[in-house]
Amino acid sequence: MKRSLLNSCLAVLAPVFMAGSLSAQCSAVTPTTTNVSVSCGGVATLTASGSAGYQWWDQSSGGNMVGTGSSYSTGPLTADTNLYVEGTATSPTTLMGLPTYNATFTGNVRGYWFTAPVDFTITGLDIPTNVSGTQNIAVVKLTAAPPLYSSTTNAFTTLFLTQNDPTVGTIPVNIPIAAGDIIGILGQAGSNNAYAPANYNTTIDGQPVTLARLGMQYPLNTTAPQELWTETTGSISLVEMYYTTSCTSPRVQVGVTVTPIPVGASAVNPALCAGDSTVLNATGATNYTWMPGNLTGASITVTPSATTTYTVTGDDGGMCSNTATVTVTVNPLPTISASAS
Repeated sequence: MKRSLLNSCLAVLAPVFMAGSLSAQCSAVTPTTTNVSVSCGGVATLTASGSAGYQWWDQSSGGNMVGTGSSYSTGPLTADTNLYVEGTATSPTTLMGLPTYNATFTGNVRGYWFTAPVDFTITGLDIPTNVSGTQNIAVVKLTAAPPLYSSTTNAFTTLFLTQNDPTVGTIPVNIPIAAGDIIGILGQAGSNNAYAPANYNTTIDGQPVTLARLGMQYPLNTTAPQELWTETTGSISLVEMYYTTSCTSPRVQVGVTVTPIPVGASAVNPALCAGDSTVLNATGATNYTWMPGNLTGASITVTPSATTTYTVTGDDGGMCSNTATVTVTVNPLPTISASAS
């Protein structure tokens, strides 16, 4: 089977992909942001720049991710709010190191299994050119390590399966893998397995991984994965696995300042004599409540018996409100005396 152009390029870069070599590192740029202001009840649109990707969070660490992309729009806000954004990036594609081919086994399919040491995404799969035939590849996620032969297990989920695939070279895939997942990969070209010694120590994203023998007693070109098993000795069947990892930068705080509605209060006559009345007026809102007195309306008439500070609470008929105060000074009536001589 001939190599595709992609595989030819990868062959040139083979030293990067050798087992035990340094993994391609992922590096995310810390985003640049700007604080914003909105009126109460308004929606704030936050923007970030400088990174390949972005994730928006409601906490400086942990918390809930609320959005992705270079911009994020909040819901209506009634109070000052802080949000946080981090830059994201994806590492260059890396080929997991494999042992050297040493034999061809024709018949039932074999492969390997391992426990994922980190989160990563499988982006490509292919059978090495040591054996020829259409490609048959399966990726499964097991609920536990496979049992020793002759016991078998069907406690797995098939994440990917291609049978009698005429693709020459790498088959593109997008299979997210989480740290701790137990992953099995089976593969053969036609009915041919590219054998190599097990158990084999390699790395994923620089973290150690052991590839152990995996098999089933059927050829993969005619049978979907079932009744899987492992053995402590024997060979694995080589399937080249390309992957990427993701990384994030430190989070950056983005502040949103909420401007309250502009409630104001005034008195027509802010200074009175005892027993007089004055009109209080409120502006800037839709509905108003005055205290003391629990009176409502944009204008009310009051007759305070002593100097009193009135507080009006105004709202916009929705979720926004604000307060204002006005003081009415009450002057006592003068004491007048008269005498006759």
